[in-house]
Amino acid sequence: MPPEDFWNWANLSRLLEGCYVAVSLALAARLLRNGMSRRYGVLTAFLAFSALTLIGFYFLPRRTNLYAQVYFALVPLNWGFYFALAYEAYRRALEDHPGIATAGRWVVSGGLVLAVLATSVTLLVDLSAGTQRFPVLFAVHVAERAVATTITLLLAVLTGFLLYFPVLLRRNSLLLVTGLTLYFLGKALLLLLRNLLGPATVEVLSTVNQGLNLVIVSLWFLRIAPEIPGPGGRRPTVPNEQAEEMLRRLGRLNEVLTRGPGR
Repeated sequence: MPPEDFWNWANLSRLLEGCYVAVSLALAARLLRNGMSRRYGVLTAFLAFSALTLIGFYFLPRRTNLYAQVYFALVPLNWGFYFALAYEAYRRALEDHPGIATAGRWVVSGGLVLAVLATSVTLLVDLSAGTQRFPVLFAVHVAERAVATTITLLLAVLTGFLLYFPVLLRRNSLLLVTGLTLYFLGKALLLLLRNLLGPATVEVLSTVNQGLNLVIVSLWFLRIAPEIPGPGGRRPTVPNEQAEEMLRRLGRLNEVLTRGPGR
C-alpha cells in the first residue's frame, strides 16, 4: 500500500484509538494494582469499559445493522458513566470539606437545572442545520452533545468554586477535574461541529477527538499516583493573607454545615 494511501484520516484515527486503548487499560490496571481504584472506582471502570468497547467494535462489521444496534445500546451506558465521572470529581475535590460537599449538592442540583436550560438553548444551533443524511444518528449526536455540554458547565461551576476559595486540592483530584473538563468540552465542541458540518467531517473530527482523548489519558497515566497521607495539594494563586482568611472562613462554614442547624 502506498504511503499516501496509508496516512489518511481513517487510519490515523485507528492508530490513535489503538494507543488510547493501550494506555487506558494500562492505567486501569495500575489503579487496580496499587489500590487507587477504591478512591477512583468510576474512573477505573470507565477506562476499562471504553477500552474494551473499542476492542469489541473492532471485530464487528462496520456499516451493518448489528454494529448500529450495539452502538445505540451502549450510548445510555456511556451517558451514565459521564455523570458518574462528574460526581466522582466533585466528591474527590471536596472530600476534605464534608459539610460544604453536602450543602454543595444543592448547588450542583441547581447548576444542573441551569446547565440543562443553557444547553437546550444551544441546541437550536444544531437543529438549524439542514436535512441530515442519517437523522437517527444525528439525533443521538445532538443528545450526546447536550449531555457533554451539561457536564462541562457543571465542572465549570466546580472549577470556579475551587478557584475562588483557596481549597487545598490533592494532585490527583486536580488532574481528574482538569482532565474531565477538557474531555467533555472537547467532545461538546467536536459534536457541535459534526452536527453543523455534516457526515463529511466525521473522519477528521473523529481523529481530533481520538487525539484529545489520548492526550488526557496519557496525562493521567503519567501523573496520577498514590497520594502521600496529609493535607498536601496546591492552591490557586492568591495572596497568602487573603488565602489564610478565606480558609478560616471556609473552615468555619464547613464546621457549621457538618454539625447541622441547632447543634
